[in-house]
Amino acid sequence: MNKFSSYEMAALKESTDFFSKQAGNKEAKKNKKSSKVNSFINQKLEDSNLYKKLLEGIQYLFNFSSNCGTFIVQEKRVLKKAGTKAMEEIKLFELMQCEEVYQKLQLGQQFQHVTFGAATGACGLPGLVVDVAASPTIKNKSILEMGMAYGFNKFEAQLNGMSALLLDSTDLIKEKVELLALLKKAKQLILKKIEEKSEEDLTELFLKTLFKSETAVKTLVTLFEKLGIKVTEKSIGKFIPILGGFFGGVFSLKEFNYFKTIYQHHFRLIWLKERNKISEEDYENILLGKTRKDAA
Repeated sequence: MNKFSSYEMAALKESTDFFSKQAGNKEAKKNKKSSKVNSFINQKLEDSNLYKKLLEGIQYLFNFSSNCGTFIVQEKRVLKKAGTKAMEEIKLFELMQCEEVYQKLQLGQQFQHVTFGAATGACGLPGLVVDVAASPTIKNKSILEMGMAYGFNKFEAQLNGMSALLLDSTDLIKEKVELLALLKKAKQLILKKIEEKSEEDLTELFLKTLFKSETAVKTLVTLFEKLGIKVTEKSIGKFIPILGGFFGGVFSLKEFNYFKTIYQHHFRLIWLKERNKISEEDYENILLGKTRKDAA
C-alpha cells in the first residue's frame, strides 16, 4: 500500500465515519416502529393509486433520465475550473486539488437544482410530474461532473457513480406531494375563513396549516411582514405558487446536498483505491459502514 498524505488520511477518516453513520441511520430507520405522528395525509397518500403509480414510475424515469444526463455533461466547464486542457492532467492531481476543483463547480450546480426545484414547485402537480421526469438528468449531470473533478472521464464517472448508491428519490417525491396536499388544504381553510368573515390573522393561520413548529410560524410571519407579504382573498391565488416555488427550491437544495455528500465520499474512496492507498476489501467495507482492517 502507498503512504497517505496528512490530507488523504483526514479525508479517509471523514469518509469512513460518514458511511459508518449512514449504516447506523439505515439500521435505526429499519427498526423504527411506525409513529402516529405520520399524519393522516401521509397514510392517505400511501394508500392512493396515484401515489403508488407515481412511485412505480420513479425507478424507470430515474434510469432513463440518468442516462440522458451523460449527454449534457459540460467537460469544458470542469476543465476550466481545473485550469487544464485535458482530463489526463486532472488524473495527475492530488486529492486536495481534485476536491478544490469540485468546490468551484458546486455553487453552479446548487443554483441549477434550486432554480429547477423552485420552478417546478410553483407549478403544482404538473410541475411535480416534470420534476420526477427531469430531476434525475440534472442529478446525474452533477454526479458525472463531480467524478470528472476527481480525474475520471464521463464514462468512468458514470460507471463508478451508478455502481455506488443509486439514490432513492421516493422520500423527496413524497415530501413534494405532501406539500401540494398541504397547500391545497391551507387554501381551502383560508377561503372558508374569508367566507365566514373571520378576524383571525390569515397569514399566520395559513402558515400554521403548513408548519407544526410555532417558532417556524413566528419567524415566517415576521419575515412576511418585513417583505410586505400578506394573505388576503385577492392574494391567496398568488401566494400558493410563491410558497410552492420557495419550498420546491428548498427541497431540491436538500436533495442536492444529500446526494452530493454521498457521491463525493464515494469518488474520494475510489480515488484512494485506484492509487493503491486502500484495498478493494477496505473500500467495500467502508461503503458498508465497517472499519478498515488496517485502521489503527
